[in-house]
Amino acid sequence: MRKAKRNITYIPDNGDLDLPYCTGAEFMDATATVVSTLSRNSETRVSFAGDGAYTNGHEVNLPALPEDATITKRQGLVTGGYANHEALHNLLTEFGGDTQAMCREWDRNGRKFTLSLANAMEDVRIEMGGRDLYNGLPKAIDKTSHEVNTALLEKVSSGEIGADELNDFGVIGPVAVTWEGRKRLGYPSDTQQRCLDMVSDDVKRRASMIVDAIQNLKTGVTGMGEVNKSEAYEGCLELHKLAEKISNDYTTERNEQERDGNGDNGTAPNNERTSGGGRRAEDSEQSGPTNGTGNQGDDGSPTVPNPTSSTGHGSQADDKGQADKDTQSGDKPKQIDGTDPSHADVWTENNAPDPVSPELGQALDAIVNQVNQKTKNGYRVLNRNQDMWRVPKGVKVGTSLITKVSRILDDKHGDRYYSNRLSNMSNKLGTMRRKLERALMSSARVKHESGKRTGKLDTRRLVNIMQFDPNVFRSKIETNAIDTAVSICVDLSGSMNGQEIELATDCCVAIGEALTGTNVSLEITGHKTTVRMSGDRQRGGVKYNRTDGISMFMFKPFGKTMKQSRTALGNMPNCTGGANADGDSWLYAVERLAQRPEKRRIFIAMSDGRPAYSSDLPKTHYSHTSNCVAFIQQMGIDVVGIGILDDCVRQFFPRYVVVQNLDDLTKQVMDQLGKLLLGERFAVDNSDLIKGVARNVK
Repeated sequence: MRKAKRNITYIPDNGDLDLPYCTGAEFMDATATVVSTLSRNSETRVSFAGDGAYTNGHEVNLPALPEDATITKRQGLVTGGYANHEALHNLLTEFGGDTQAMCREWDRNGRKFTLSLANAMEDVRIEMGGRDLYNGLPKAIDKTSHEVNTALLEKVSSGEIGADELNDFGVIGPVAVTWEGRKRLGYPSDTQQRCLDMVSDDVKRRASMIVDAIQNLKTGVTGMGEVNKSEAYEGCLELHKLAEKISNDYTTERNEQERDGNGDNGTAPNNERTSGGGRRAEDSEQSGPTNGTGNQGDDGSPTVPNPTSSTGHGSQADDKGQADKDTQSGDKPKQIDGTDPSHADVWTENNAPDPVSPELGQALDAIVNQVNQKTKNGYRVLNRNQDMWRVPKGVKVGTSLITKVSRILDDKHGDRYYSNRLSNMSNKLGTMRRKLERALMSSARVKHESGKRTGKLDTRRLVNIMQFDPNVFRSKIETNAIDTAVSICVDLSGSMNGQEIELATDCCVAIGEALTGTNVSLEITGHKTTVRMSGDRQRGGVKYNRTDGISMFMFKPFGKTMKQSRTALGNMPNCTGGANADGDSWLYAVERLAQRPEKRRIFIAMSDGRPAYSSDLPKTHYSHTSNCVAFIQQMGIDVVGIGILDDCVRQFFPRYVVVQNLDDLTKQVMDQLGKLLLGERFAVDNSDLIKGVARNVK
């Protein structure tokens, strides 16, 4: 038997839910984290890609949202609830095998009611399992269900769905099963009961008996966070067999009533509807059913009263036969009970009105439309899940992106290349590096703090002794004024190949070596684009600002020394290729910088040109890059651009330098770094200052 329902705290449906809550990018990251945690043992991933929604047993795909969109709490709850529901399908429903074959057979034979009923029943089964899997899941899915039910209530109020349809189990039955199931699960929204109150007693009775039967099926959940896949798939297959039997019995019963002239289902058999939603054929054939499909279990169905019988009893026979798999081309499909659907007086799923869809995806569609309409010019990425970090062996990045080990970064020749670069620049770099090091070390301040019980006597507090104040001492405290983290991100696009990437590598080596031994934390990364992204495009009119994937390279992470990172840094010249999506790449690097505990944070971007990457809207590249720089500055991070043999950085960075050769590196770059760390009065090379004084004297 099922566990008793738990009390669930209701999230009030008030105006607070419609206030701005987060950005599209923040919401997508948070949803991916929640779903991956929910299904951590099955490694289910969430992708926000294209404009389609589907589940394939390994991945939950949701439409990509504009990254700069403003998401309300209601929109977040509804979309997150749908994602959690689909994650339950990945955990408890198998995609393939006999169950999928059954669904495809139903689809080929036009069995809309059977498909819709099986989907609804499977939704209830997996949510019953979800309640036992994690206590908070019913609460998470409640708002999604609430939105779907509210939309249906509005259709009834407007007359789009009439009384005949509300009393016809063949039309309203599947979705009524979800209302009854979620009501028993304890979903707080009152819309479950409000919807049930609209339908006939016969529809409510049938839905109740079906949910009774579902409660006897296995969910596969064996404990908090624990799933037995075999049991889950067995329950899924049993459910689909039960759905087919219920549909067969309902068809037989209805036709017997029609022949006896005692049709009491509330709707004439051939009443047409213009709304509804059976499963699309292409969905079943290409990717499998997205809700309520599963694989093979043991044969047999649970012994339960017939939910479609008008008396609550009925035959348990399963020998009605299967749809004719050998129907020749041109033959009309026959019903499972052998009736000919061409007869006007026979009720069949082929000529019956479409059932009202029980799919939670309706709420998701509404939310996506709202967000897209409100953010018409938002920045959209076709498939951000194809962006990734490439790291040396043993390095972890700890962000939302996929991480893959790159053999290029571990090539043993990198260490030798690093040593050669350091040797080549040693003469020019030495003096200036030592000056920067001395300046950084001298920034450590020593101060005395008064009002202590121990230490040296503070003569300024002698009068306090007469007042019996024991806190008349002072103690010496050493402080570090350079509480700073620096992140360098290098353009690795194809145009950087050759002299440009060698100069950029020299810049990174020089800065890293200069900061070695100081208290400044340093990270060095790189970026380039990779293959064109993939993603469903179902809505037609949606355009994407970036359709290229990004590869982020980790050369030296925070927490690793320059010595530990020599090999990866030495291999930097071997990593070039592709194009450069600068703004998006910088934000990935800054994501890690923003997590640093240091009070001061500096971001340095190195590039030899302007952004260039695949896009439906290439004219937005420059404005987006400038917006990213402004966003980083708003985070309280100091930003500087270093142009490698190109002054492109002046277009995007308020603060920049251009490096044409090694002399510029040792002077301009080190001087700029010193000013960022120690203040504008710092000068790594005093020659210009001396010349200026001489001119003033003259």
